[in-house]
Amino acid sequence: HIRDEILRQRLIRVYAEGFGLSPSAAERMLKSGGGDGTAGGEGQAKEPVSRTAALLLGEGQKRMEWTVIGVVLARADLMATAYAQIEDDFSDAEARMVWDALTAQYERRHELDAGEILTAFADHPAVIDRLTQIQVKPLLEANLDLQGFKDLLLRLRRSRLKRQVDDLHTRLKNAEEAHDRQEVKKILDEDRVLQKILSSMG
Repeated sequence: HIRDEILRQRLIRVYAEGFGLSPSAAERMLKSGGGDGTAGGEGQAKEPVSRTAALLLGEGQKRMEWTVIGVVLARADLMATAYAQIEDDFSDAEARMVWDALTAQYERRHELDAGEILTAFADHPAVIDRLTQIQVKPLLEANLDLQGFKDLLLRLRRSRLKRQVDDLHTRLKNAEEAHDRQEVKKILDEDRVLQKILSSMG
């Protein structure tokens, strides 16, 4: 789907390096729809890469955020689910920029155009680097089912709420040291609400 030949060749190089393939073998796999990670030829991957394992690589907050972006770029049909569930869950500034661009595009047309997103960030080399790299992961995650994606979104939401709880605890400590009873009560009330939400999420 990437019309820019420079970006396309860059993606092929990243894909090849990631799976120990020659560039020509990587290009053949991409042309055939990504294959199963076991294309023939010298330097091929010895074992198929598990789609589930690929998804679970997103343990860190930043990697989870970019995984969500990668999945919706590969599976536009999952964008509606992400759009409905994601609130202020992105902490990485660049991921937030891309997510905002994706949501704006989705709100205009109810569809996504990866090429347009790449063009929009042509002046942001770091974002382009990340976008071209995450194109590898969605090839593996293209068969991700709806429940698996919802689980990822739930993990992203839980991570954001835990960060908020940590921030509250820092504020609470400061309020207690300042003997600010009103602020302490307010923070404890907020903490109870967040803890209740976290408990309901399992």
